[in-house]
Amino acid sequence: GRTGRVALGSAKAQIGDAGCAATMAGLIRTVLCLHHGYVPGTSGWRRPAAALADDFAASALYVPDASRPWLRRTAGSRRYASVGFIGASGAHGHLTLSAEATRGALVPGDWQRAGGPVVLPLSADTFDGLLSAVERHRELLDAGSDPYALARDAARELTGR
Repeated sequence: GRTGRVALGSAKAQIGDAGCAATMAGLIRTVLCLHHGYVPGTSGWRRPAAALADDFAASALYVPDASRPWLRRTAGSRRYASVGFIGASGAHGHLTLSAEATRGALVPGDWQRAGGPVVLPLSADTFDGLLSAVERHRELLDAGSDPYALARDAARELTGR
């Protein structure tokens, strides 16, 4: 195949409609693909709809009809993969993941020194509860709270829900 192509996959094609477990299945599948350097084939895939065939063929996208190794462009390059989801409640999400060039190596990082964006994972049982959590964290940030400490605390709180 051509280089620089992007494989599209679906956990649902492998396991059927998993309901609320579909997001986790897709995330786990993506992490395993990155870790093992392998792209699974998509069950039942034949070809795109006729109306999309020309655009699909001209794009960098493809659906693997058979499993295959996921080779790196160079020895030191990373693999990247994304997983998107839409929950039954209407929640949407998208994650982009990458695999280190040396599988299994631990890479320490000082995220605070890196100065990048900070994700505050917030959750609530109701929409109003979520809005309250957002407002509370906005006030804490406006008051000068450490965003990295808030992110750690929010993640810890989320895992206890």
